[in-house]
Amino acid sequence: MKILVINPGATSTKIAVFDEDQQLFKLGIDHSAEELDQFERVIDQADYRKTAILNAVTEAGYKLEDFDAVCGRGGLYRPIPSGTYAVNDKVMHDVETAPYGEHPSNLGAYLAKKLGDMVGIPAFFVDPVCVDEMTEVAHYTGFAEFRRLCQFHALNHKSIGRKAARELGKKYEDVNLIVCHLGGGVSVGAHQKGRVVDVCNVKDEGSMGMDRAGGLPVNQLISYCFSGKTKDEVKKTFGRRAGMLSYLGTTDFRVICAKVVEGDPKYVEAYQALVYQLSKDIGAMAAVLHFDVDAIVFTGGMAYEQFFCDDITAYVGKIAPGTKGGENMDYPNRLEWQTRCEFNAYCKRALRNELIDACRERKRRQLREVIFSDLTPQEERQLYTVDKYFQDGNEEAFCAGGLKITAKLLAEALHTLPDEKRQAVLLYYFFNMTDVEIAEAMKIPRSTVQYRRTSSFELLKRYLEERADEWND
Repeated sequence: MKILVINPGATSTKIAVFDEDQQLFKLGIDHSAEELDQFERVIDQADYRKTAILNAVTEAGYKLEDFDAVCGRGGLYRPIPSGTYAVNDKVMHDVETAPYGEHPSNLGAYLAKKLGDMVGIPAFFVDPVCVDEMTEVAHYTGFAEFRRLCQFHALNHKSIGRKAARELGKKYEDVNLIVCHLGGGVSVGAHQKGRVVDVCNVKDEGSMGMDRAGGLPVNQLISYCFSGKTKDEVKKTFGRRAGMLSYLGTTDFRVICAKVVEGDPKYVEAYQALVYQLSKDIGAMAAVLHFDVDAIVFTGGMAYEQFFCDDITAYVGKIAPGTKGGENMDYPNRLEWQTRCEFNAYCKRALRNELIDACRERKRRQLREVIFSDLTPQEERQLYTVDKYFQDGNEEAFCAGGLKITAKLLAEALHTLPDEKRQAVLLYYFFNMTDVEIAEAMKIPRSTVQYRRTSSFELLKRYLEERADEWND
């Protein structure tokens, strides 16, 4: 069975082709901010992304008719248990109306259905963000009108959970795990015998992320909301401008880790706070599992930083052994990382020193620079030479009709001509213009141009004959 898989993200749409469990093709289609900004709502991007997918599939040498099914990433739909679902009208309605929130992942099932209907093949989605396997007790809050929502990285949680169980030599349904998705968004879930019975909601609670606030002090939050902010401003602030970004001005965890290794106190403290908060979330999930935990699993982009996982393990290692991406995680081995960071730091220092040297050289030159108006006459004379070619009395001359014709004499002769005749002569002989072209430029008849030119020759001849010396050389 050949399946087309679609995963819409914030700035890209990833696609892949599978034959059973074998991946045949994958591609990330990037979308610029300018392209996406033209759409007011996520659903408005559907046709744009569908066209991009069709073009990519065609360029890869496939046709929709080649596939037996289309599968899309699930998004913010109504709460459902984990599993694989056929896309129906209720799902399409949830995407179009977005009652559970706007997110690019909403388009996964929607696009799968639209593409599948084009050729009459089924459409599915797997483990969407809205997977809810929490116990009823876990849905309780501190206020009867509020209910804890279950929205997290279910697809990755379930996949990594099954992988970790295989590493332990067990079935996913027979183990208790704490899975930590550490990426742009952060979620920590308690996996009990194949079900995620509790999870720190990625949007409402728990640790901060790179740009998301996580749980906030209620009273301060109330004050902030009533400080003149609109609902959209508050949501944007805590959903896209909070977290580590608000403390450090960056969402690049690699930059943060490099600064930590260099010992920057501002970065070190914020980093330690992130480790601290995540460790508390893990401890809370351990309590949910009665501290009967087979493994703590780290996944996501931040989990690639080994010492980050090690620092969290220093807090929670007594709960259970740590694994990374389903593979057994060794104890700290920071030599390679530290070497890389030290080299990066060396390069930055070298570049900084080069910049300092360049600025110093520029400043040194500026101190020695003088504008022309401030130069003394003596200094000015050092900047130029005077051509005295015509001052030595040996002016070059030409012999014409036995007469000595100099450049000076010829210039004097041209100056004796009336302006209109001199202009006709100069345009004809020095600019290679025809009488017709001269007539158009001067807006006079061509015959007039010819007259002025020929009469000028007589005047020049007469002037030169009267004033030229005989050629004696």
